[in-house]
Amino acid sequence: MSLVLTVLSIFLPFVYMKIGPMGYRYYGPNVPDIYIFGGYIFGKDTSFWGISFAYKIQLGLILLIAYNQWRYLNAKRVKFLIINTTILLFFPIWLETYVGGVVCNSDGADLTVYWCSMPGIWVWGMVLALHAAILLASFRKSV
Repeated sequence: MSLVLTVLSIFLPFVYMKIGPMGYRYYGPNVPDIYIFGGYIFGKDTSFWGISFAYKIQLGLILLIAYNQWRYLNAKRVKFLIINTTILLFFPIWLETYVGGVVCNSDGADLTVYWCSMPGIWVWGMVLALHAAILLASFRKSV
């Protein structure tokens, strides 16, 4: 289930940034709102190196987590879960940095950031909880 949720998170929005009135005044009426998905960002110019780097790193980390989950299912080695749990624990810090970079790159866009209500955040929480439960169960079994 954790593997399916992780792969699904590539296609889910993690952060929504609404353009405010000053953004429309500065950029014009056709400026799009910004969505950060697990594997891409919509509403921003991805030719800018920082934005391009950030979404590729996020996609790469999600794919690494999925790969480690698959390896855990095949080998039942706890180290893969420990690596994934560590990455998942640091994900909110990464996401806050990513969002901060997007906001700083959107001079004058008057962005309002919504991330708590996005489905990607809920899936991240479920995957983290599943990893924690599996780790706890494996440590109990070994003791």
